[in-house]
Amino acid sequence: MNMETFSRSYLQSMAQEEKMKEVNSMVSVILPDLYTAARNGKTCYFYDMTHMHYVLSPSHTSGRKIVNPRLSTYTIPMDELVVLFHKKFTDCDISYHEDWNQIDTTTRSLRKGILIDWS
Repeated sequence: MNMETFSRSYLQSMAQEEKMKEVNSMVSVILPDLYTAARNGKTCYFYDMTHMHYVLSPSHTSGRKIVNPRLSTYTIPMDELVVLFHKKFTDCDISYHEDWNQIDTTTRSLRKGILIDWS
């Protein structure tokens, strides 16, 4: 039997570390596009989360048939995501953003996500 000891601060930090792992995973997905935007002289990047779904925990999706593999989930409330993204992009303005896109003359779609602004 392993006789490790665990401090209070270590145990209390575990939830935050798991959240940062999730944010790091999200950031790794957008980095190529974010770098391209910065190299092309843009001063902000919109992380489109329109097709992502918030779930309370990963266990809420286990055992379910995946209907559309492009729909992914996240387990961190949006207000916390904004704070955690700010920890990754410290000198940037990070905010939740909604944007209406004109599809055609009669149709608009709403995009939701995180705006990273380095202007």
